[in-house]
Amino acid sequence: MTMSILPPLLCLALTIFGVREYSRHPESWSAFATLSYTMIMFGGIIAVCFLEALFDLSISSPELTLLLLEAIIGLVALRIGIRLHFKMRKRVPRFSGEWMNVERAVDTKPVVSLQSAPALSLFVLATITVSLIFLFGVINGFSVAQHSYVHRYEVSRGWGPVIAFFPAFLPAGALLMSKSKSITQFVLFSLITIFVGFLTYVVLVGYRQILMGSILTTVAVASKKGYLKVWVLPALMVLGIILSVGLSVFRYSYEATSPSTFSSTATLNYLQGDFFPIIAPLHINEELSDYNPPGWSAFANTFLLFIPRYFWPGKPNIMLNPAGYYTQEIIGYSRAVTLSPTILGEALLVGGWLMIPLFLFLAGWLVATIDSLLVSTRLSIIYYNLIAAQYQCFFLMREGLSVFLARIFFVMGFIVICYMIVQLLPGQRKRRFSW
Repeated sequence: MTMSILPPLLCLALTIFGVREYSRHPESWSAFATLSYTMIMFGGIIAVCFLEALFDLSISSPELTLLLLEAIIGLVALRIGIRLHFKMRKRVPRFSGEWMNVERAVDTKPVVSLQSAPALSLFVLATITVSLIFLFGVINGFSVAQHSYVHRYEVSRGWGPVIAFFPAFLPAGALLMSKSKSITQFVLFSLITIFVGFLTYVVLVGYRQILMGSILTTVAVASKKGYLKVWVLPALMVLGIILSVGLSVFRYSYEATSPSTFSSTATLNYLQGDFFPIIAPLHINEELSDYNPPGWSAFANTFLLFIPRYFWPGKPNIMLNPAGYYTQEIIGYSRAVTLSPTILGEALLVGGWLMIPLFLFLAGWLVATIDSLLVSTRLSIIYYNLIAAQYQCFFLMREGLSVFLARIFFVMGFIVICYMIVQLLPGQRKRRFSW
């Protein structure tokens, strides 16, 4: 066995570890975060090794070894953050005995009637969301593969607060699927949920995240209800990768068929960012000697993205957050789009490789905290909002910790809005409200 075979074999073993974790606990944020990390990092390294062998990408062995070492350090820190959280929570008397087992994460789901005030608040929020999706589509058009992908950014300007609402139909979908009384009802509710997710893919000109979120929510609820067996999940993961690749290729087909060399370069950059985001920390490692890392200012810029242009007329089209800095300064790609740097790349940009264990430890701690909340909560509004937001773990690993924190802020916003809706329902103000 030569040394050139050892890195991909090690990566394969670590990827299988992530698949195993998710297969055992498909409803757990911690397990899905582990799967997402291993698939993006170690699955990506396998793909890079394969392409290097076929096409000679001029990636040196030391570069690949450094990347593999950073990815392993990140995985260890992620798992330490998860396990340490559960260890510490186990010492709290009222939580004793529950927190070491991630698989308990949905065993104590709150009992809620579809006619209850919390359920009605989820349905009202979903109705508002679907109406906003249709409104956005009517005004900006329903089209995929008929425009450059930059068109999505152009039509989205000024719509930020509206687009932020688009995932808010998922908690109602999770509730309906969870409360379904037969496989027929479950299939019907899951198809409706996925259809609305597909509608966001269409109106946002190929934006896949919410569609993939609707599919992952369906898988998590189906697994909990016993409709999907453990051995089926790895096969579904393969199909999910194929689907994601297909959706990506389809949305870039306009760029690919354009005679412009610039469009061909755009397609290459987009596909590389989608299929091999592990290339990002590889590029960042190469360029760190030539660029001074932007530091924490890049991390903070992620949150400035959400300031409406109405309050900030001179807001740049591309903020130099980790994704913007990687795209503009390191790749040198100047169109109004960004490429994902991954959580490893974000850590490198903030403070070099020493930031990798800190960022991944914090990521592990955060997802374990959410798992703990899923175990303990009897509040249905919180429970179903968290179940429906599990897919954010993928974007934690693909886009970075700062983006994940921003997205969790919006999930908290959905919960608060549901609470406000409940307070407006007849008869709720005069009695104590129970979530």
